[in-house]
Amino acid sequence: MHILNKSPTLAVKNITSEEAWSGLKPVVDHFRIFGCVAYMHVLDTKRRKLDPKGGKCIFLGVNEESKAYRLYNPTNKKTHISRDVVFDENNSWN
Repeated sequence: MHILNKSPTLAVKNITSEEAWSGLKPVVDHFRIFGCVAYMHVLDTKRRKLDPKGGKCIFLGVNEESKAYRLYNPTNKKTHISRDVVFDENNSWN
């Protein structure tokens, strides 16, 4: 419903539902592009001294249980949940 309220509908012409209700344009800066490249921070407890501190992943969406992002790492074929993520929305995974 959060995304639907910030999307245009046929019920109100040329504005969103939230804009019709509150009179303010909705803020959508926090939305991310599905499938973009994301770099996840690997915790100190899950890596050794010479292991990389970050991992390249694919953005899948937002986690339903917490305020975190769901990421897929194709090198080890695992799904990760992390809040420490940097997005590269200009690139997609090949």
